[in-house]
Amino acid sequence: MFYTCLFLFNILLVQNYLWAQDTYFVQMNEDVLNNKPPLRVGNIAREILSGGACGLVGGMLGGGAGAFIETKVFGNSGEFAGLGGAIIGGGFGIILGSTTGVCVIGTTREGTGSFWVTLLGSFVGFLATSSNVAERGPALLFLGTPIGGTIGFNLTRRYRHVPVVRSTSINIVRVGL
Repeated sequence: MFYTCLFLFNILLVQNYLWAQDTYFVQMNEDVLNNKPPLRVGNIAREILSGGACGLVGGMLGGGAGAFIETKVFGNSGEFAGLGGAIIGGGFGIILGSTTGVCVIGTTREGTGSFWVTLLGSFVGFLATSSNVAERGPALLFLGTPIGGTIGFNLTRRYRHVPVVRSTSINIVRVGL
């Protein structure tokens, strides 16, 4: 009888110890429970660089498409024919290219984010830097647009799959929306 009571007491002690360790583990991993992957400087730098590179390519493609549409489809001719289409198409290309670059790099690891909020952030970054293009040059567009997109993406970052934190007696799963 004494050994049975001692055995049961030890089981309770071990179970309480394990429960306390799991509670500590849960408190230490608050980001996991909030369904947000940790924000890393390397990821932010990669998102900005890829957004700038894809924005450059998108700007060239969009500018060419805009100039083609203005001259060939609408039939404008003259010395500056296609310039307005190139500017408008280039702006759309920079915004869409930057958004795509940020989202592609942002979703390569364990996390994902909202494409639409990234697009909105890229648009705000484009508007914020386009007013200074005359003084500082067009290279500013390829910096401000991906920074805005990166901010928008990381505001909505979340785990692609819901992480499960295992406990000794229950599974704790939190779904963040």
